[in-house]
Amino acid sequence: MKYSCLMLTQSTIEEIEHALFNIHVRNPVKLRSTTPGILMKCGLNNLPMYENPSHIRKNILTRQQATDLGLIIGKNDHYHGLGIEIYIKAIAALDDPIAILKSTKNNDYVIITEVTDINGNKIIIPININTTTRVNHINIKTNRIKSVYGKDNVYKYIQNELKKEKYLLLYTKKHRVRV
Repeated sequence: MKYSCLMLTQSTIEEIEHALFNIHVRNPVKLRSTTPGILMKCGLNNLPMYENPSHIRKNILTRQQATDLGLIIGKNDHYHGLGIEIYIKAIAALDDPIAILKSTKNNDYVIITEVTDINGNKIIIPININTTTRVNHINIKTNRIKSVYGKDNVYKYIQNELKKEKYLLLYTKKHRVRV
């Protein structure tokens, strides 16, 4: 398939599609070979970035699309319905985020992008840093993308997380964030 935002390599897009439409795929998908420079400036090591195929499906598909593909949906499963083009744009937007938050309790970061979902909500990308994933029976050190989804009231979310001291604000794009 061709997408208007072809910021990822064609082979990466093909791997995403393969994981999306082949529901028995279990190997994590390498979305980026390296960690974006802006994230490294905020403390992340330069590692490849992977996401589990089940999470890719939950990010891209709607609940109905997942059912139509034959996926078994648990009561706690949430399908974000971003569609593949918005998902690809969000992964590409890691190079130019509007905000980066770091958890005060663990190795989690939250990246806020300028990309929006179909409801106009900013897409956020939680990342677990310096973790290990298993690909083809080999352990690989990675910055693992946990999910990709639209967050309503993202600026209020940032303010609340900072007030609760759950996150530290490491980076904001000037003139784009009202924190």
